[in-house]
Amino acid sequence: MTAATVTVSNLVSDCNVKRAASSCSSPGSSNACLSENEMGEDDHAVLSLEEAIVHADSSGSHSRKVLFAVLAATATGGMGGAVTPFIITPISEEGGFTPWLKALIASAMFIGMWVGSICGGFLCDAYGPGKIMLASQIGLVVGGTAPVLFLSAAISARILVGFSLVITFQAGNTYLAESVLTSKRGAYLSYLHMAIAGGGAASTALALWLRAWRALLLANATPALVVLFALGAFVRAHESPRWLLVADREAECVATLRRIDAADRARHSRTRTRGAKRQPLRLRALK
Repeated sequence: MTAATVTVSNLVSDCNVKRAASSCSSPGSSNACLSENEMGEDDHAVLSLEEAIVHADSSGSHSRKVLFAVLAATATGGMGGAVTPFIITPISEEGGFTPWLKALIASAMFIGMWVGSICGGFLCDAYGPGKIMLASQIGLVVGGTAPVLFLSAAISARILVGFSLVITFQAGNTYLAESVLTSKRGAYLSYLHMAIAGGGAASTALALWLRAWRALLLANATPALVVLFALGAFVRAHESPRWLLVADREAECVATLRRIDAADRARHSRTRTRGAKRQPLRLRALK
């Protein structure tokens, strides 16, 4: 994808967006910033978006918050999948399902995972990885609890859970990779696999404690609901800057970087004991 070069006024003062005369034609190109010390009155240099993120998130605090949000969401996906072996038999017996339907309940989640694997990337590109990660939490809650009220919906509910857990992992990977510092990206992404395993272990522990399958499904879906409400505001306010830029939403990209920078400067002012004051981010051009 080719992202048009845009010229943006001082990020701290007015954040008004206007088009630059030049363009950048390389696929997947990002936006750029200059710090107050780096930008002179006539300095029109254009830097990469990665350099802007490094300045705005100089302490790495925002990257850690994003990591926490994605780890929590990913763990709920692991829980949604790991509960399956503990509910197949009781649901089949109570519903009087034939052996064929019982087998279908066991495989329904994988059908959803297959569909999700195809759709995940397109959904992230269309709506933003952060928003899709949150939407997948809704799918985990609805799919995880639907059989409690509607036993006949057990198969379709497990398909929705499989779809949602794959989308959670795909969107979480993308959101994390596009939002954090490059120096942290590799290590942070590896933590997601640990979160999936942790979610599976949590489901197993619940299953050993709660013998009633309805209570198990309700308890198992609760963390996804908590993640949705506890972290939803943060994720919506800090969508991937790279996605915003590529989606031609430069003003929102600038506003997101501004919020990250403001929070980082506030943290710096609270924790510093000596040294120069942390300079605000001044955005000149995005490419």
